[in-house]
Amino acid sequence: MEEQNITTVPKNDVFPISIIFFRFIAGFFSGVIGTVILGLILFLTWSIVGDTLNQPTDLNPTIGIQLDRPPAHPLFVYIVVFGVFIASLLSNISYTIGMNMLEEKYENRATSITQVFLSSVIILIIFLPAYIFANASFQVPGVAFAAILHTGFCAIFTYIVLETLTQTKYLLVRIYGIILGIAMFFVLESILLDTKATIAIFLSLPFLHGLLGMGNGISEGVYHWFFKTYANDFLHSERRFGQDYGVDEGDYIPGDEDL
Repeated sequence: MEEQNITTVPKNDVFPISIIFFRFIAGFFSGVIGTVILGLILFLTWSIVGDTLNQPTDLNPTIGIQLDRPPAHPLFVYIVVFGVFIASLLSNISYTIGMNMLEEKYENRATSITQVFLSSVIILIIFLPAYIFANASFQVPGVAFAAILHTGFCAIFTYIVLETLTQTKYLLVRIYGIILGIAMFFVLESILLDTKATIAIFLSLPFLHGLLGMGNGISEGVYHWFFKTYANDFLHSERRFGQDYGVDEGDYIPGDEDL
C-alpha cells in the first residue's frame, strides 16, 4: 500500500532561527545554576571531600594503575550523590520554568515541575546502587562517571517530560533533537577533556542542558524546512506507512499542529 500523499504545509511559513539560540541560552544558564549549587556544596564540605579530590593521579608507568591509593572518605560518595541530586534537580526545574516563560506551548508549569521532581527522585533511587558499586570498585573516577550518567539521565528525562506534556504530535522530532544534543555534548566534552578535565567537569551541566535545547531547536528547524520543501509530514505521530496505512488514523490532518 502506498504512503499518504501530503500536500499541506505547517501553519508557520518561516521558522525563527532565534528559537535555537534562546533554547541554548535557557539550557546553559539553567545548567550554570546547578553548577554553582554543586560548587557551593563541595566548598562547604571541603574538609571531607577535599583530601579525596586532591589525591595524586600519577599512574604506574608499567600497568597504568595508581598503586597504594588511599581510600576515599566514607562520606565522600554520599556528599557527591547529594550534591549531584540537588544540582541536577535545580537545573532541571530552572529549565522547565524558563521554557514555560519563553514559549507558550510549554504550559502546565505545576505539572511539569512535579513530574521533573518525581523523576529526579526515582532516578536517584535507581542510581544509588551504581554509586555504591562505583565507589567500592573504582573510587573517585567511578563516582565521577556515575555522577555524569546521573545528571545526563535527569536532564534527558526532563526534556522528555516537557515535550510529552505539551501533547505534541511531533514528539519524534523532539527525540531526534535529544539525540543530536547528546551527540554534540559528547563531542564538546571530548575536546574539553583533552585540554582541562576540571573545566570539562564543571561545564558539563551547562553545556548538557544548552546543547539539548539547541539540538531540539535544530531538529525542529530542519524538519520545518523539509516539511515546507517536500510537503511530507512523515514524522507526525499519527502518520502511518505500509500495512499500517488507514489503521487507527483518527482525524489526522497533516500539518495541523505547529512545530
